[in-house]
This record gives sequence, structure tokens and C-alpha cells, in this order.
Amino acid sequence: MEEKHVANVPDGDPVVESASATTDHEHNHAGVGPVVGVVCALAVLCLLALGVGGCTSSLIMAGVPYYWDLDDGYGYDDGYDGWDGYGWDDDYGWDGTNPYDGWDGGLSWDDRASVDKLTLESGLEAYVSSYDVTIDDYVAASDYSGVPQGVRDWVKGLCTLDATANGTVVSKLRPALASAENGDDEAAAKAVEEARRTAADAATQAAGLADALPEGVEGREARLLAKAARAVAERWDDTADALAALGEAAAGNGSATLDDFENTCREGLDTVADDGYESLMEALSLSAS
Repeated sequence: MEEKHVANVPDGDPVVESASATTDHEHNHAGVGPVVGVVCALAVLCLLALGVGGCTSSLIMAGVPYYWDLDDGYGYDDGYDGWDGYGWDDDYGWDGTNPYDGWDGGLSWDDRASVDKLTLESGLEAYVSSYDVTIDDYVAASDYSGVPQGVRDWVKGLCTLDATANGTVVSKLRPALASAENGDDEAAAKAVEEARRTAADAATQAAGLADALPEGVEGREARLLAKAARAVAERWDDTADALAALGEAAAGNGSATLDDFENTCREGLDTVADDGYESLMEALSLSAS
């Protein structure tokens, strides 16, 4: 007879395996201990992160003075001891200064205005060094070849007028410059006024020549000669205006700058060069043909 084998099963309740240990009764009654541990671990990590960040920031700030040297008018200096010239003291407080105290409210800073301001000496020096020029310097003897005597005399008269006025003005301004350099502003100012009157007289005489052209000259040739005479007149009219401004500067009443003075003188010479000389050359060429 065949026997049947039956597995030995211990007595008691059957055990059911679970996929999660959290279903264990002891784990279920563990309390808040694990949660507190996790929170503590996160707190430690945050503290470590803040510490690393603080060190990094300190290193960066320590390196700034060596690579960001702003002791040049735009920021703080190497020692971070305060603003370096724009009104902040070493304690980072306002020191009472105003970075715009130097502004004169006009065209420039005070120091620039003092350089550009027209003075008796600066104006005299500028004139004698740059504007001792005449139209006669550019008209050669060969330019009169074949030109009728009347036209030749008229042109020579205009050139002589310009040269004489220039010589007289310069002969007064050179000694005036020496007087100004020696501190004798009164003598210098007197010479400037005499030169101004010479320039004004020359302007009047040149304008008169524009209305007193050589006999028989007409058409384009007449217009060119008149244009040349008006250019010389304008040159000396501008010179008289410039010297008047120089006289006002000598008296302490002027507001002109040195640039204003030179621009006025230069405009007169440019007119002679562009209108006067070119007109004379073309008129002489027409007259000789």
C-alpha cells in the first residue's frame, strides 16, 4: 500500500509576506523620530551651502581691489576708504563739496574760460603772428603784363592801400604787445585804439575805390574790380571790429574770447583771398586780352 507524505506545518497563525516593510507593526509605531532626522540633515546641508557662499563672496570682494582699481575719478580706491574726489569722505559720508563748483554757467569750465578769454596780450600776440598779410603779397609784377595803364594803376592803388594799412596797424600793435608784456596796459590800449582807427579808415577808402573804377572799364571786368575792392574793405572793417573788441578787453569790459577775436580777423583775410585776389587775377586777365 502506498503512503502519502504531508509537509510539517508549525502550529499557529499563518504568516503573510508583505512587499513593504512599512506595514510592519513595529515600523508603524516608530513615531516622529525619522522625520526629525531628515529635517536636521537638511538644515545641516543649508548651513554648509551658506558657509561656502559666504567664503566665495569674501574671496571675490578681496580680489576686487586688485582688479577693479577705481582710484581714477570714477569710483572707490584700493582701500575702500571712501570716495576719491567726488564729494565723499572716508566714512562714506558727504564732505560738503560740490563736483560742479568749477562750472561757470557759460561755455566752459572756469580754467578753460580763463585760457580762452580774450586779453590784451593774447590778442596782440595772435594778430602780429598770424595776420600780417596783404593782397599785394600775392600779386606779381608779371600779372600786370599787357594790362592798360588805367587798370594797372587802379589795381596797384588797391594793393598799396591794403599794404599800407597793414604796415601801419602792425607797426602800432608790435610795440603795444611789448608794452602789455611789460605790464603797461595803458600804453598798449592806446596803441590798439590807434590801430583800430587806421583799419576803419582803410575800410572806408577801399569801399570808395569800388565806386571809382578806371575809366572805360565796364561789364564783367568792372564787376570783378569792384568785388576786389569790397573784399579789401571788408577785411579792414573786420579788423577794426576785432581791435575794438581787444580794446574792450583791455578796459575789462569785454566778453569776447580769443577764438572770437581770431575768427573775426581770419574772416577778413579769407574774404581777401577768396574774393579779392581771385577777382583781381581774373580782371587783370580780361584787361590784358
